Amino acid sequence: MIKIVRRDLLMIDSEFEYNEFKDNIIYVKKRNKKKGSEYGVVTLSKDQVELLLQSIELMTSSPDIKPNFSQRIEVYLHPRFTEITEMIYSNKSLENEVKIEMDKNNQKELIKSFDLTSVVGLLQNKIHELEELKKILKNMVFTKYKA
Repeated sequence: MIKIVRRDLLMIDSEFEYNEFKDNIIYVKKRNKKKGSEYGVVTLSKDQVELLLQSIELMTSSPDIKPNFSQRIEVYLHPRFTEITEMIYSNKSLENEVKIEMDKNNQKELIKSFDLTSVVGLLQNKIHELEELKKILKNMVFTKYKA
């Protein structure tokens, strides 16, 4: 199914496994949403999305991550944010800022993970940007998803 999402942009929904692009927002695909979970939309620059992906990549090998969150990172978060990064960098007509839907559980775990030595230590040269990203994520507003 082809959708026109901007006059100058065509995207095919079925080519994305984790995300759907609608009204200039990258949403979690409905099949991946859980009834009763809370979801919110955050506005990030392309650089912040790239930093978030770098942090997630560092979290995948961190011994400090809880096993259940580690599995969620490996199975869902890392592939989803890799796909988002590919979407925004392969599409030159997207603005510098992009809106991304995220669920509250992942947001809370990501914020906690930004303080891990394994993440902070390896991103020492981007510590200011990491703190800014953390602040943006903390200010997200969520609503319950009703299927």
